[in-house]
Amino acid sequence: MELLIVIAIVGTLLAILLPVLSQARDSARTAACADRLRQIGAGLMAYVNDHNGMFIPAASIGGAPQRFWFDELNP
Repeated sequence: MELLIVIAIVGTLLAILLPVLSQARDSARTAACADRLRQIGAGLMAYVNDHNGMFIPAASIGGAPQRFWFDELNP
């Protein structure tokens, strides 16, 4: 009987804890994404500063009409 009570208590605690862990995981993913975006922005700004205020140029990729590099990220 005591074992059943302990199992019920542990089950209840796990049921309470799982949503909190899921929220923490989502929060960590959001923070990681925001950090990656910040790093991309910092890299682009470093490029602009090193190249006299000029942004990354467009390029012809595979004989296609001229497009910007960021158009290739999301076809």
